[in-house]
Amino acid sequence: MHNEVVIILTLSVIIFISPLLSKLIKIPTIPIEIILGSVVISLGIIEEHPIFELVAELGFLYLLFLAGLEVDLKKLFKVDPTIIKKGLLYTALLYIITFFICIYFELPKILIVTIPLISIGLLAAIKKEYGDLPWINLAITIGLIGEIVSIIVLTVVSAKLQHGIGAEFYYTLFELFIVFVAVGLFYKFFHNLMWWYPGIKTYLMPKFDNQEQDIRLSMAIFF
Repeated sequence: MHNEVVIILTLSVIIFISPLLSKLIKIPTIPIEIILGSVVISLGIIEEHPIFELVAELGFLYLLFLAGLEVDLKKLFKVDPTIIKKGLLYTALLYIITFFICIYFELPKILIVTIPLISIGLLAAIKKEYGDLPWINLAITIGLIGEIVSIIVLTVVSAKLQHGIGAEFYYTLFELFIVFVAVGLFYKFFHNLMWWYPGIKTYLMPKFDNQEQDIRLSMAIFF
């Protein structure tokens, strides 16, 4: 019980002082939180505990939620082809550099796939902090390209390691394709639904609400 209290208090302090330090030293809040967390762990103030799994899961969901609010896949199709090419080149360079690093230091091969993963959630959180700046939008666009490539690469490598090259391997790739198609159709359906019946938005999130329905809906989407 004592350890849990110390962990909760420590995390609360880190969460509270990180934005203050961010304003003071002109560094985004997220890197400061990561640095403070690393310092606290290295000093032995808090130790590994199951509560971290819950906090990590909530943090992951929060980043995905932010990413969903900030990322617009439609804009990706309107991006200058030159930027898309550079984004793909950047992603390819990440994989190439990671490959040589893993080979040189004899690291597990799976790191070749996982290290280059780009977190859209972190970029979305930075955008939330700094606003709608051109360089942030460009970073999110490049990150989105990298995220899509990473999902495909991770699925292919995972399927190959698990099933080898065979029927199961191609079935896994087919499942990935179905997921992409289903997400696209799901988005298109609700986009058209909201366009044809705009009153649904008001019904789900009324302007005058004494039941915090907008918060309830946001939390439902969050989880």
